Amino acid sequence: VLFACIVYVVRATKSLSAGVASQLSVIEVGIQAVFCVEFLVRWYSKNFRPSYLWKWYSLVDIAAFLPLLLKLFGNDCLRGNEFLRLTRLMRIQRFVKDRESFAQILGASPDAIRPFDLQLVRTLSSILTLLFISSGLVYNAEHFVNPRLPDFFTTCYFMVVTLTTVGFGDVAPVTMEGRAIVCVSILVGVAVVPFQLSRLVAAAGAMADSSESEVELAESFRIS
Repeated sequence: VLFACIVYVVRATKSLSAGVASQLSVIEVGIQAVFCVEFLVRWYSKNFRPSYLWKWYSLVDIAAFLPLLLKLFGNDCLRGNEFLRLTRLMRIQRFVKDRESFAQILGASPDAIRPFDLQLVRTLSSILTLLFISSGLVYNAEHFVNPRLPDFFTTCYFMVVTLTTVGFGDVAPVTMEGRAIVCVSILVGVAVVPFQLSRLVAAAGAMADSSESEVELAESFRIS
């Protein structure tokens, strides 16, 4: 998932040579094909039930390879909306919803996963998901008309400065769509980031209390 998003980010760089851009396009098609096959396998395991298609994670999976399907069928209506591929980051949320899912991708026992570790990954994945998707949306709305946002890296820099409320003022959206996306991203960030950080602090506190209890218990055994 992360590799697929990196490929998209690199492809959004204007200074790429034609050869590199062509190779990245081939890699992108291969990644989408893998996601498509994975989705079909998951759907097959559910006996191709139509209700499976309307689940949240199923919709995220479909969005990840939808550009490939439209291209195969000769429909280019998503041209210029390649940012949809960044929704792949939301697939990570599937693996951090509980300790069992997180332990499965690590190949570890659920009992070996500390709540703090799980919450740390949740917090980082939430921040990265918000940052990358909002940057993709702003880039898609602005890069054709705003010379100050010519590539994804510059847009990502702008969103980091915006979401952290630093606001240098050197870059600003000029389209109505871009400004609306920035407003929504700030509101979502104000709600999501403090919530995840507060849970992370709580998990860190619980881990510290547990460590102190273990030390006190070990000292009491030693004294006795």
